[in-house]
Amino acid sequence: MTVVNDNNVYQVNSTKIKSITRKALSDHQDSGSVDVGRNQYAYRVAKNSVGQTMVVFLNETLIYNRFWLLFRVAVVLGIGSLIVFAVVLKIAK
Repeated sequence: MTVVNDNNVYQVNSTKIKSITRKALSDHQDSGSVDVGRNQYAYRVAKNSVGQTMVVFLNETLIYNRFWLLFRVAVVLGIGSLIVFAVVLKIAK
């Protein structure tokens, strides 16, 4: 087993990556998710052009955190817009 790129993995060493990969491969599924500490990683198993098995991981936790941040900003901006609209209507009367 070879770890190709672990440069951007936060607080997960190469040994842990290999362990998680073995777990993902033992499920015999093309895709799924695994929990590592406080993060959730989606994975996909595929074959490359020379027939070697590859497992690619994506940290879903970061995606969900950004979604909720955008959602909160949208709610605050929406409420702020309603307040400004109400003030403008009040002044216009």
